[in-house]
Amino acid sequence: MIRTRQKVAVYTILIVYAVITLVPVVYLIAASIKEGEDLDRYTFFPPPGKVTTINYARLFGSQRFGLNDIRDPAGFCRALLTDGPSDRPSPARHIWMMLTDEQRDVIRRIPEITAPKKSAELIQAKAEYDRGKTEAAQASYLKLKAQYDREFTAYERTWRE
Repeated sequence: MIRTRQKVAVYTILIVYAVITLVPVVYLIAASIKEGEDLDRYTFFPPPGKVTTINYARLFGSQRFGLNDIRDPAGFCRALLTDGPSDRPSPARHIWMMLTDEQRDVIRRIPEITAPKKSAELIQAKAEYDRGKTEAAQASYLKLKAQYDREFTAYERTWRE
């Protein structure tokens, strides 16, 4: 009888421990089959009509970088050029080894393209406009801003091509 009680106590503790251990795993699986807007709405599993496997398709379906995946494309290319050709293991080296020679040549040319910087003249014109709000200051600021916007649009266009 004492042995039976000990077995029941041990198995009860093991079952409680297993449940505590598995709840986070179940929660992760439940979160993986929800869309973004449903993450906060349902604690665990969404209703049957809301279950989706789109997250798995995104994870396993595409191994390519998207246009907005890299915040500083020129910096990314500089990192590839610095660490890619080296013999030291690194993510840049791994990516570099997957590129064709033609792609490597394109990467070598990209750091030459730099984002336009806001000129000191534009910053000063903005400050003068904010201070005095005169028509001349506004015209000067708007002219310089339009020029900067054109340069930045051309810069963004080079990355999309």
